Amino acid sequence: MSVSVGRGFVLLLLLLASLSPLVQVSEAVGGTISQDEVWSGAVVLDSDVSVNSGVTLTISAGTDVKVPDDYTIRVTGNIVIEGTSASPVTIWSNRTAVGGTSVSGVWGGITVLGGGSVTASHVSVSRARGAFDVYGSGILDDVTVYDSFVGLRLWGSATITDFACERIDFTCLEVRGSASADGVSTRDAGLGVDHIGSLDLTDLTVMDSGLGIQYADGSSGSTQVVNLTNLQTGLVVRGATSVSASQVRGSGLGLLVDAVSTSGFTLSDANVSDIEVLLLGTDVLDLTFSAITVSSAPSGGSTTSPWAVDVRNEGSFRLQDSNLSGFSGGIRLTGSGSHILDGVDLDLSGAFIDASGTGSLLVEDGTWVTSGDGFGHLSSLTSEWRQLSMSGGTAAESGLEVIGGQHSFTMVEVGRQYNAADQQSVGMDVLWADITANGLTFSGWNTGVDCGQDCFITGDSLTTGQGGVNGGSGMLVDGGEVTLVGLATLDSDVGVHLADGDLHVETWGAA
Repeated sequence: MSVSVGRGFVLLLLLLASLSPLVQVSEAVGGTISQDEVWSGAVVLDSDVSVNSGVTLTISAGTDVKVPDDYTIRVTGNIVIEGTSASPVTIWSNRTAVGGTSVSGVWGGITVLGGGSVTASHVSVSRARGAFDVYGSGILDDVTVYDSFVGLRLWGSATITDFACERIDFTCLEVRGSASADGVSTRDAGLGVDHIGSLDLTDLTVMDSGLGIQYADGSSGSTQVVNLTNLQTGLVVRGATSVSASQVRGSGLGLLVDAVSTSGFTLSDANVSDIEVLLLGTDVLDLTFSAITVSSAPSGGSTTSPWAVDVRNEGSFRLQDSNLSGFSGGIRLTGSGSHILDGVDLDLSGAFIDASGTGSLLVEDGTWVTSGDGFGHLSSLTSEWRQLSMSGGTAAESGLEVIGGQHSFTMVEVGRQYNAADQQSVGMDVLWADITANGLTFSGWNTGVDCGQDCFITGDSLTTGQGGVNGGSGMLVDGGEVTLVGLATLDSDVGVHLADGDLHVETWGAA
């Protein structure tokens, strides 16, 4: 009797197992999934797929999912893609696009609605409009998207590891919600990463694309370990952000940073070669660059701007501990803001600086060298210069041209290579401006300083020398006024040419 009962119990268990809510599928699928289901082998969609709330769709390792028409997988419950490195999952379409030319965007992709979740590992998705649209939550590991409009659009939250895109019409990764990502790579895309929400991203690579990463107004987080190669623009920053970018490397960029109405963004530790422009900033409010090393493209010029740094600053802009080399122009600054150049070295083929507007400029601790014919212009603003060396070759004809404003120079050298045939070079040409000289030195110029109309020069010490032998002079005063504690005019035929104006010197040394 006991044996008979045992057999009946086994039969009951088998019957219950056959009625359990787990469906194995390896054929054509479509419609609504209302109980847990597993896909394996070769699966072909024959309609849209909807995964109900509370239900899990599992796609087993090695599964091949073909989407022959414009279908979408919509998930209110959960989708789990269990690919492995040895047996990845492939989701693809053989649909012919309308017009028969494009291979991208021929089906709807996987949409995870609010309350739903996606867990995906070792899977490739191709030819979707949006491979993943996630309004719920997601964990994605080793996911690759090919030939699609967008790789991943995230409105919810996600943890992302090793997400790759190739041949993407628009954006590889778009984050509107919140995410942490370690390892994102993009090749041949319109935009690598669109950072709109909160994103902490480590290890980003963007190659052969339009834009690297774009930071929107209101974005927050960090980006570190970035590699950018052959892009139109590396970083695009718009509006108020709370974002830091660091450890940026790359080459072959038209523009490294495009910033408009930017505040709260910092860039540090960047080393990029073969670029046309480092920074193009418009209406900047708060922007800091530090430890930047960049060199220009072989052409040495740009259609975007003739300057390596071109900023209209209405707030605060700081560039510090940086080196810019090979550019045809250095730094152009305009606007009403505060500009700070601290520990910046320049090695150029053109002018160092063009600064104007109603703001202020502080330049401190740098070595500036040019092979061009001029050093630059200062106009209207207030500037302070400390511990700086500016030098040029025999091609240099004009040093600093100063028109308007108030400018202080402390331990600053403005020199050029001496040329015995030189008859016209001027180290500093001053009109309608106030100059304070405390250790300001000019060497190699036919005329060291030209103090013209409404020029006022005061201070403790000014030195000119090693020039002024072909009709020039250490200093020309022609419409201005000079009042100095100490003046030294060395190796010049004429120490001071007082054409029109006033000269007051307590101690004058000449040789």
